[in-house]
Amino acid sequence: MISYKKDKKGKIINQNYIEKLVKAHKSNWLDRAKKKTDKYRTAGKVTDKNGHIWSEIKEVFMTIQGNKCAFCETELEGQNYGKGVHDVEHFRPKNRITKWKPSKEFNSLGISITSTTNIKGYHLLTYNLLNYSMSCGPCNQTLKSDRFPIKGSYKNHMEDPKAEFNDEEPLLIYPIADIDTDCEELICFEGPVPKAVKTTGLEYERAQTTIDFFRLARADERSKLFKERSEVILLINIFIGSESDTSKYDDLVGTLISDTSKHANCTRSYLELLKNDPVKAKEIFNEARQFIATYIPDSELG
Repeated sequence: MISYKKDKKGKIINQNYIEKLVKAHKSNWLDRAKKKTDKYRTAGKVTDKNGHIWSEIKEVFMTIQGNKCAFCETELEGQNYGKGVHDVEHFRPKNRITKWKPSKEFNSLGISITSTTNIKGYHLLTYNLLNYSMSCGPCNQTLKSDRFPIKGSYKNHMEDPKAEFNDEEPLLIYPIADIDTDCEELICFEGPVPKAVKTTGLEYERAQTTIDFFRLARADERSKLFKERSEVILLINIFIGSESDTSKYDDLVGTLISDTSKHANCTRSYLELLKNDPVKAKEIFNEARQFIATYIPDSELG
């Protein structure tokens, strides 16, 4: 998982930046979204059962994220043919908040989570651009859905997530623009396995929650992710693992670590390890090679 704070040209990604992309893509979308939000404000809830318009700007977030899932960083199909496999994900759910059931391993960490009994959704953020990201089906439909674990008190009348983002102490990390901590300050990788950067405190708890919530460290449940991360590790070793002069591979490395490349956090972490601890990097390379050699697709698991 990475944050998307600057584009390829170095321009800062913030609300104004996203609004400009939206206007260029669908000139009347912002006005229509405001009218819907005003209607929801009066009603105190989302009143449309259909006729939602967030999918109309799906391509904007596909562009920002380089056609990757915001949470697992898997690469999805591009804009010409891939819109059907990209979901517009509401970070704070619009209708209701339902209970998340953590794993036994997560429960053993002792991280407290606020009760979600009878908690309404964030109807005023239904069309807020800083409440969107693009995600894959497994991350959005299966894992995220209308769940949103926090440590504080739910503020479901929130209208400005940038100003109020930290008030609730959200336990999931938001990757778009400038309203949350950089993902890579919270989560790094040891080979294909995500780890919390910190060992204590709220930042540690947010990293552990995000990893467990999206099952990012579970090779038994999300083996495709581990295969893809392992392939990146193998690719790095094939080209530069034993080279003393790696400068001739700068273009390749630049592509692999770019924000729009799949599993960029994993790649960056492994390259750093390769530089600082080549013996450990070699061990991880051998483990990655073994994983791929014995890989069984999820569809074939009994």
